[in-house]
Amino acid sequence: LQAGRDNVIDETWFTIVGIASNLYLDADAFVLSPAAMYVPFAQRTTATAAVLVRTRGDALELTTAVRETVAEIDGNLPISSISTLGAAIRSGQSFFTIFGVMFTIFGGVALFLATVGLYGVLSFSVNQRTHEVGLRVALGATPARVVRLIMRQGFIQLGIGVALGLVFAFGLGRMISLLLYDVAPTDPAVYAGIVSVLVGTGVIACLIPARRATRVDPMVAMRAE
Repeated sequence: LQAGRDNVIDETWFTIVGIASNLYLDADAFVLSPAAMYVPFAQRTTATAAVLVRTRGDALELTTAVRETVAEIDGNLPISSISTLGAAIRSGQSFFTIFGVMFTIFGGVALFLATVGLYGVLSFSVNQRTHEVGLRVALGATPARVVRLIMRQGFIQLGIGVALGLVFAFGLGRMISLLLYDVAPTDPAVYAGIVSVLVGTGVIACLIPARRATRVDPMVAMRAE
């Protein structure tokens, strides 16, 4: 294996002694085919290193002891920073955390607006059929049959909308896959939850106006504009 970084190949050669599992490393998370190597410390070309110290209790209380130990080994070694492992992990994931919170907020607002819009459109569509409902009831149709008819037609419209939405969601979800960590862009639980909310909204939006229309006197309903 010829060693290199940023597509710059040098003349140093290494022998592969093992293969590790996939993981995200710094900016490599945004590369479609990330590649990285673990190199023995003695063969590292960089001048920095990180040392992990196992402690009991508050790790930051040993900051002075760590600095003194490093100074005893080599007084010329500078220490750039000392932090806990948890703080280092949170710092490395801050980008994903910020965007995760933003996408969660925007997604919640979008779902709320979609729910309100869906309810308004379906409810208005059913209310516009008051004249039709009155005519059907006057001709002998039972309220239950009229409600089933309206619900079936509403579900056809809702199904078409949900199907188109899922197609676009699957396509757009892959575009943000690089920003996701331990979450698949096609998480079944997320899609099932959203579809359940929209379907539930559609049922309420069709059922309430339909039942209300069937309770109106047929003569009054037939005169409605």
